[in-house]
Amino acid sequence: MSKEVMARFLNKRKAVEIESSSDFVVDVNNLPSDPHDRKAIASYNVNQRDDVIRVYLLRGPCQPTGIKYPQSTFQCKELRKFKKEWYDRKEYKGWLEYSIKSERVFCLCCYLFRSEFGDHRDTFLLNGYNNWKKST
Repeated sequence: MSKEVMARFLNKRKAVEIESSSDFVVDVNNLPSDPHDRKAIASYNVNQRDDVIRVYLLRGPCQPTGIKYPQSTFQCKELRKFKKEWYDRKEYKGWLEYSIKSERVFCLCCYLFRSEFGDHRDTFLLNGYNNWKKST
């Protein structure tokens, strides 16, 4: 195949990929911190996805402290709430995020690196988790 034909093929393919993804370019310095406000990585322009992931990795998980975490009542009339100490637990360290807006926890790694094919294990990604009774 000649270089001209190859170049036309690659240019067409690149144009199709850009058209099929979001054409909207975002300012990566103004990405939302709260997991509740984030849009899916796949919805970003294909040419910006790596930059978006890099920004979130450098920021680290959203772990607000100095706030009053709301309590929830469970079946046995027990009051439970999120505990900021969970941020430092070995099994949660580095990925656990808390959303002030939705009062739920999310997984930063799931958000950044999950495959685009969803399954039933999206709790820490889409809706968040708030069953504080089963937190340990």
